[in-house]
Amino acid sequence: MPTPNSGSSVRGVLLGLGAFSVFPVHDALAKWLVRDFSVWQIMFVRSTVILLLISLTCGLSPFPRAYRSPVRHLLGMRALIIVAAWILYYSAARYLALGQMVTIYFGSPILVALMAGPILGEHTGTPTDAPELQKRFRCTGDVVGRET
Repeated sequence: MPTPNSGSSVRGVLLGLGAFSVFPVHDALAKWLVRDFSVWQIMFVRSTVILLLISLTCGLSPFPRAYRSPVRHLLGMRALIIVAAWILYYSAARYLALGQMVTIYFGSPILVALMAGPILGEHTGTPTDAPELQKRFRCTGDVVGRET
């Protein structure tokens, strides 16, 4: 893996900031769309646009390449998990305030850290880090539990 230089680090930071600037717009649009459309309609349009963008920018080659990939089963499982996650997220948008949705969504790194050991065999800290993790999780719960 190449070592990042300062130019690539700056590019990475700018791309990351750009992504984090677009996510709130996505969340607000999701909240707005679930008022008038079913989750299935939103997912259909979202998936169609993604497939069109991939086809227009990369041609059709990514599709057979993905099918022939030695990890295609993992790709398929990941795709099913992502579809389930977005269906649940859009469904939750109908019942939660935008701030609550985003708080839950950005609380997911806590779950990732907790699952990293059992699923990936990665260790994210020592047992002495547990009180700090519990404190952060409690703060997330406090924000989510507030009525708007």
